[in-house]
Amino acid sequence: MKRRALLAAAPALLQAAPRGASARAQRLARQLDHGINFGNMVDSPQEGDWGLRLEQRFIELVGDGGFTQAVRLPVRWSNHASLDAEARINPDFFARIEAAVDALLARGCTVLLDMHHYRQLDGDPLDKGEQAVAPELVLPRFFAMWKQIAERFADRSERLLFEPYNEPHGALEPRWNEVFAEVLGLIRQSNPE
Repeated sequence: MKRRALLAAAPALLQAAPRGASARAQRLARQLDHGINFGNMVDSPQEGDWGLRLEQRFIELVGDGGFTQAVRLPVRWSNHASLDAEARINPDFFARIEAAVDALLARGCTVLLDMHHYRQLDGDPLDKGEQAVAPELVLPRFFAMWKQIAERFADRSERLLFEPYNEPHGALEPRWNEVFAEVLGLIRQSNPE
């Protein structure tokens, strides 16, 4: 009986605003309704490894005149950054992601830019083609990548949202709240809103 009651209440629960969420945050969250995930494109170890590439034809399916206004863009930043603590993101890869984000924003989309598949952060085995780093550099690299991402995309449309990490689990799960608070503070240095 409890399950039925929960299922019956689910639509109302999904519409309820989280306590403390600003009207702006609520409005932006609603813009993510009925979106699409551009997965398996740039979250593979190298673009194309999993059969898809981030192509203009996909971008043209969304936004103005498209079937949805919201796109989640998962990106495997970790495999495109230097292996040291600075984790300098490859300029060509960065430009590729920036061009896609800008094209989506220009089409009127709300974009959720995500860090995806940083396997070592979770303690997971590496994917074929993924680069390993020294264990003591894993977390500093996470913060260094987000600092670069946040700075690169500062002053973009409010329709660009950041998802600091996809599905924290494994080794990261017990300390995720602490890591999240730190990365959120880092992001807000260049993106206060």
